[in-house]
Amino acid sequence: MIETEVNLNLLCVFLMIFFQRADSVTREVWYQIDGRCYYFPQARTKFDDAQTNCQKLGGYPAELLDVAELRAVQNLLDPTSRESYWLGLQRTSQEYYWLQNLTQPSAQMWHSTEPNLTGKCARITCDDRLRNGAPSTGPETDCLMADHYCQNNYSVICERDAVSLSNYTYIHVSRLNIPESPWCKMTSSGARSRLECASHCTLKQASGPCGAFIYNSTLTEPCIMYSTDSSYTEAITGEQYEQLYIAMPVWRC
Repeated sequence: MIETEVNLNLLCVFLMIFFQRADSVTREVWYQIDGRCYYFPQARTKFDDAQTNCQKLGGYPAELLDVAELRAVQNLLDPTSRESYWLGLQRTSQEYYWLQNLTQPSAQMWHSTEPNLTGKCARITCDDRLRNGAPSTGPETDCLMADHYCQNNYSVICERDAVSLSNYTYIHVSRLNIPESPWCKMTSSGARSRLECASHCTLKQASGPCGAFIYNSTLTEPCIMYSTDSSYTEAITGEQYEQLYIAMPVWRC
């Protein structure tokens, strides 16, 4: 009886230690948006250490190369938080440049009073008024960039490329899902399989508006690519919608 109680006590102690350790482990959560991955480490450090921490994770402090990427990152932020996040942006003379891309950020990415040249580094931070209960006026003004001293301690947004699992995937489109704006024929090609046709369409997404395809092996050019772009006028017929596939890249962080 005594031995059983001792064993149960030891088991309880073991389980308490196990779950305490499990709770102390912070899993990396990367957010994948349009082929880019973003991670928010909890530590607040000066910029050089933040940069090193991102590099250890295979990334770098985030660089917002256009307004679309800014909006994507803004959607990951809590506008009522007091947290600020280092970005991969530094000042050379009087101008700021992204450290990897070597381009300058868009002027609309800055808060209205920034940059004021108070430091050589830059962070993204949300407007103080939101923390005091003021209503949001939208991402265009809520969370934007401000410069500051590189020795200050802030969190960081790490960024890295997503890994392509494949060049394409394809999803069947039911005739019940015919869009109000019809799919129209772009071009055709001599792809040798439905998978290759999907690949052709996905590649054209970088240089054109291809978003869907039909593969018909009985045709001379069996891969027919479609777009919802209004500049294309040869609309797909209702009967063909059951053969239509959407092409899109597949990514993993």
